[in-house]
Amino acid sequence: MNFETLDGTKLIILMIAGAVFAGVGLYLLLRPKPEGAAKIELFGLKFESSSAGLLVFLVGAAFLSLPLFVKEKTAVIMPIETAREDASSRSEQDERRSNPPPRAPVTIQEGGVVDEDEPNDDARVANAISYAQRVKGTVTKDQPDWFVMAVPDEGVVGSQLMLKHVNGYEVRVELYNTREEHVGWIKTSNGAKYLDVTTDLRDRIYLKVHTIYSVGNSSYELAVVPPG
Repeated sequence: MNFETLDGTKLIILMIAGAVFAGVGLYLLLRPKPEGAAKIELFGLKFESSSAGLLVFLVGAAFLSLPLFVKEKTAVIMPIETAREDASSRSEQDERRSNPPPRAPVTIQEGGVVDEDEPNDDARVANAISYAQRVKGTVTKDQPDWFVMAVPDEGVVGSQLMLKHVNGYEVRVELYNTREEHVGWIKTSNGAKYLDVTTDLRDRIYLKVHTIYSVGNSSYELAVVPPG
């Protein structure tokens, strides 16, 4: 015979009620009875009691014996599903962390001689300058300056790359095309030097200013200018 499962609280309440009924029933069974009262044999013992006392005791005993027939309801704990990232998605995220995208170039305002904007010690963080715009900066051996310039529609073939030494030790500038292939270079430790641009550099050019001397700072001015 199958009984519906009950939770622990309901079983305890029923057992307490059963204990109360059983106690009342025992009281009715064991209390002194007038002479000639009916005798009832229960569990090998003879008691004087009314049928009502026996009935109450049996009801209480039935409640107390519920745990033998009714199983306690156990709470079912459902596992919490955690979102699983796709392996390829995780690898893409790890790759983005290890290889951050290049910073957008900092455009230096036009007009006059303007200062570089640090940090610009790598092509990925190069300062964006305009054609014929002169910029000034300071370099050390381990901290070069990078610039990127959009090539105008008419191109730059015939233009000149100008590098001017202002203070400190010798400075150098390296010229690279759109694919960051080395095109040419010049150096100076006294005044300005010019490099003629004789090849098509496509849509943009990169300029790297640096020094080979590890002592002190070296100051410079830089520009890509029309032939003059």
